[in-house]
Amino acid sequence: MKILNLKEVLSRGDIQENIKGNMFKTDEEVRLAIEETLKSDKNNVISVEAIREEKPMSFENTLHIDKEKQIYLLESRLFDDKGDGQMKGAYLEVFNSDGERVKEYIDDVWEYANWEVA
Repeated sequence: MKILNLKEVLSRGDIQENIKGNMFKTDEEVRLAIEETLKSDKNNVISVEAIREEKPMSFENTLHIDKEKQIYLLESRLFDDKGDGQMKGAYLEVFNSDGERVKEYIDDVWEYANWEVA
């Protein structure tokens, strides 16, 4: 099994499109958030400042792995930094090391596998 890191996953165009669809309003917002994330010196748990609709937000990403099942979970969340601090958006995606999405229906992603931070 090839071990991926968060930066590899977030560099994928399809992942960026899905993140945009779930959390950001414009291509520019998601581009800047991903760009800041990729600059981080951390590999698999990254939080950066982002902007959505001209408001400061925290864009948090964690890559989880279940080595036995050989699958990954990308957990991306967007939080309001200056307002109420609540989560404003989330994106969860389960995929294998080849980058293919797990196609079966997953009722509870957290119960689906024995996740640990990659």
